[in-house]
Amino acid sequence: MSEPIREGRQLVLVSGPVASGKTTVALELARIARGRGQRAAAIDMDSLVEMVAGNDWTLVQSDHWRLARELAAAIADRLFENAVEVVLLAGPFFNPKEREHLLQRLASLASTCFVMLRVSLPQSLRRAQADSSRRVLTRDADFLAKIYATIDWAALPRQDVDLDTDGRERDDVVAIVAKSVFSG
Repeated sequence: MSEPIREGRQLVLVSGPVASGKTTVALELARIARGRGQRAAAIDMDSLVEMVAGNDWTLVQSDHWRLARELAAAIADRLFENAVEVVLLAGPFFNPKEREHLLQRLASLASTCFVMLRVSLPQSLRRAQADSSRRVLTRDADFLAKIYATIDWAALPRQDVDLDTDGRERDDVVAIVAKSVFSG
């Protein structure tokens, strides 16, 4: 496991498929870090993709994700330059090359923790369809099935925390991840 969060710079990549809880976990971990007296910020990759591609997700291409990763690295660098100690980044980092692309763009020296939140396709669909604040496309069964078909679970890069979120309440997921990330 990577170093526990303490004095210094820590980047936490929270990854997972649609409705796995990555944005919620990143926001809650930032809140917990602040409660521990640390300066923390959470970044949502989906928001960065929408900045460069618009909100029609049927038009999103790999180039939009590439640019969003570069923006995320630049934002994290700026946050670290301004004494933020913990930066949490929620996004789909399934491909080792995409993860490496982000880390190579990060100029700041920071220890890194990789969190994978797993969720089955049926559970993802149930959660997404129950969440009226979600984009319509991410509540579509065919769209979610296409996303899941692109994930090579066997080829995932190393994770420091790997958690199946099926059947777990949000607070339980946050507590389990926080215990792992903030241990020490």
